Amino acid sequence: MQLPRLLLPTVGAVALAVTFAPNAVAQSGGSGIRASVMPSQRLAITIRPAAGMNHGEHVTPMSFAVEPGLPVQVTFTNYTAKFHTFTAPGLGVSALIRPAHGSAPTKTTITFTAHGYGAFAWSCVLCPGKGGDNGAAMRGNIYAIVQV
Repeated sequence: MQLPRLLLPTVGAVALAVTFAPNAVAQSGGSGIRASVMPSQRLAITIRPAAGMNHGEHVTPMSFAVEPGLPVQVTFTNYTAKFHTFTAPGLGVSALIRPAHGSAPTKTTITFTAHGYGAFAWSCVLCPGKGGDNGAAMRGNIYAIVQV
């Protein structure tokens, strides 16, 4: 599946958040996606209490782009006192993110691979009201696209 060209400039800015680890090699698992000699993708996501609210979180970045067929390593830095999840049903991913210890944030690292092209929603299944428009919901999109 190829995304419309209109989406590429929007996703392009988000794709800058993805960095690459040197000397890693990806393998194709017979999914029909081209084999790549590109390194693993690494991404950092920060979870902080939302300003001016007595509940809710602010997540950066909320959405990001990855190259299908390559492993993606995501490190979450959680500054909140709550457990969260990173759940992307379309990618078969669900991981628990541990809360901060007092004022010290906790880091949780997960790895997944998008085995197809498309947009995949993710959310925290533990956050109430994750469908709201207040910007504090823990949700976003993962855009599995060809690197241009």
